[in-house]
Amino acid sequence: MRNKRSFFALLLTLSTVMTSCKKTEDYTYPGADFREGKIVYVNGKEYKYKDIYKLFDGKKESASAYFSIAKSVLTQLVTERTSAMKTIVDDKMEDYRDQWNTNAKNNNTSYEEEKQKTLSSEGVLDEAALENKLYVNQQTTENENNYFKDNPGADDYTYYISEDVTKKFVTDNLPYHVSHILVKVDASSDGEGLSNGKISADNATKIGTTIKNLISSDSFGSVAQQLSDDSGSAKTYGELADSSNGVAMEKRTSYINEFKLGIYAYDAFVNKNTGSGTNTTLKKSLRVPGQELDDGSQDTSVSSEIADTSIYKKQVFGIPLSVALTMSYVASKDKADSGSKPTNASENQYPRNIYFNNYFNQHSVSFIYNDADEYKANFLADIKATYGNDDTYKDIAYVSKADATSAGGDANKSVEALLPTRYEEYRSIQETLDTYIGSKDKRTDAYSKKFKSFTEVAAADAKLVSYKGSYQKNSAKDEYYATNKVTALDTSDKDILTDERGNPIIVVRGGSDSYQGIHFITVNKNPFNNTGIDENNYKYWSITIPDSSKTGAAYSTDYSTNPSFINFVNDSSSQKTTYKDRATMIRNDIKAANSSLQTYDLWEYNLQKYKEKYNVDFLELLGDKKNTIVSYVNSSKKGTISSSSDTLDSSWESYIKKLTYDENIAKPRDMIPTVCIGYFNRGSYSIKTKDPNDSSKTVDTYIGGACHVSK
Repeated sequence: MRNKRSFFALLLTLSTVMTSCKKTEDYTYPGADFREGKIVYVNGKEYKYKDIYKLFDGKKESASAYFSIAKSVLTQLVTERTSAMKTIVDDKMEDYRDQWNTNAKNNNTSYEEEKQKTLSSEGVLDEAALENKLYVNQQTTENENNYFKDNPGADDYTYYISEDVTKKFVTDNLPYHVSHILVKVDASSDGEGLSNGKISADNATKIGTTIKNLISSDSFGSVAQQLSDDSGSAKTYGELADSSNGVAMEKRTSYINEFKLGIYAYDAFVNKNTGSGTNTTLKKSLRVPGQELDDGSQDTSVSSEIADTSIYKKQVFGIPLSVALTMSYVASKDKADSGSKPTNASENQYPRNIYFNNYFNQHSVSFIYNDADEYKANFLADIKATYGNDDTYKDIAYVSKADATSAGGDANKSVEALLPTRYEEYRSIQETLDTYIGSKDKRTDAYSKKFKSFTEVAAADAKLVSYKGSYQKNSAKDEYYATNKVTALDTSDKDILTDERGNPIIVVRGGSDSYQGIHFITVNKNPFNNTGIDENNYKYWSITIPDSSKTGAAYSTDYSTNPSFINFVNDSSSQKTTYKDRATMIRNDIKAANSSLQTYDLWEYNLQKYKEKYNVDFLELLGDKKNTIVSYVNSSKKGTISSSSDTLDSSWESYIKKLTYDENIAKPRDMIPTVCIGYFNRGSYSIKTKDPNDSSKTVDTYIGGACHVSK
């Protein structure tokens, strides 16, 4: 058995002779007939591939070694040695010789001894082999450079590596171009915080302010820049794309489950534009649990559990816009309207925390919907429900004195007259709604740019839902208790908050060890349409530089008509980026996305180049090792892809288990319903009921129940 240095010396010699031979019309070389699997004669001995492979026979890593040899030789055969390479190699050899002279003097050794040290460390026998190795290094680098370069595609579009590689990048990695705004919160996402999280007054104010700005004329990006607690993406107007993290969220991206899988689940079950929830291609591509495999089995351990989640049922939690705006108003409220705390009330009962848990603390997907037209009626209904059994306030029939007068009623029976503190809350929220929303018959174009009807956004069978709390009586124990259940909203006239481009703003609650927060997300581009992978979406990732002086979609600077990752922004200093920078980001991301398969992609590329150059199939030269190498390449690629899929499956399992527990156990059991807010504001959790011992009398009955307040 030859030693390692001898083997590499032979390999380099073979490679050198082969690459120095000139091609003839019948594709034969001096001393080598490729059709017979011969390599070359060296020192009077004929070598074939099988002779080289014998060096590794019987070793555990033999298949890998066979591939390594074939790959190295193939690389050199398709990459000519150039004069530029010769200059580099000559200079490097001269540097070595100078180094050997210097080291010999400094180490009190001989030139030959120093040279042998280098040869030994490089795994070669002599200077000629070392020089050959340097050439091989240059050829390998040149080969990679030839592969990783820009190439023209159809219709003036230019792509990194090739149009086909960009298609493969989209199909395999499923890039989602997303932007987001993060509002950090203090609440934990585990334990009690899962259903009864506590946020600070600053958190509540920030949530309300963010949503107020989103419904204004401000762009999503400008709100992100001003308010997002993700300082990195705030600099790029909320866009989750930079030179270090990549241009998009992909299957391999390690974002938190609520963010990444929340978007995937929304696309798979709710999004009207990606198959109305029935797109099996999309679901399989995204590894969504519940897909039947070829053998009839289910794909993951949560295949059955996912059916218990809201998102699988095509339910999206609705956040009333009025509640979102109220968060800022009640942010610091920790006492009843009277100025004192209700008996035994704690931070859990503060209005901001009850609103947070019912509407924002959802690890599934939520939308903010416009309820401006029903706000007054709902506000009055809540007041009546809370105060209806109180002798002092039970006759409240109007919100304002003006409403009462207009209706010919008694102004003293209005919220404004009897509950001025609550009226101030109403007036503040209503003014904001009037400013940014307006009445139904007076809505402007500005409104239509920020809201879409639910039916435009969601699949026909999708539902907007919300938790609805109520009090029930346990007759057996003569006790009252509060309950919460998911209730479908009438979506026939509900409008959903979007960004200025019409993309729905997806709201999810999630975090990690370093933060907890609310994410407001827009998907600028996904790779799907109604039939699966969109064959044209790969053009979004072309690297053609937009140019207003040129015609054609490829050069368009108008994102609204010809969207691309590059023209998503203007090429101006105010955007802190340039078109060229964004093109470079695409190149880096495609290369990084294929890094695990790069060796095999380059192998396929070189096989094609060899066939074009010599009109011979290189694989046929491998003799009886052809199948070994082909099998090795296929299994290695499959293993790499499988490993990535396993990671995504594991994330899905964690996500689905959390949703199942949260929605089916924690929320119904532990969450304080919004019905308790009214009683907190009133300062009392009691109601007047008939005295069980004397029906002519009434007594105070305490209904703390799920409000966690006792007598």
